[in-house]
Amino acid sequence: MRSDGTKTAVIGNPIRLSATLVAYRRGAPRLGENAAEVPGEWLGAGEEEIEQPRAAGAFGR
Repeated sequence: MRSDGTKTAVIGNPIRLSATLVAYRRGAPRLGENAAEVPGEWLGAGEEEIEQPRAAGAFGR
């Protein structure tokens, strides 16, 4: 399920371990949904560094 509550189909984990259950916490994000999160939080990019490629359409819609 996506962050907005939309149910989505996902591919199951091909690895099966007898004592460990697979837990799916959330579905894949929509196009551009986490566009600021990845460069900002993961790569340390500032707001200006994120806004330039966003304005150019690099993150989808």
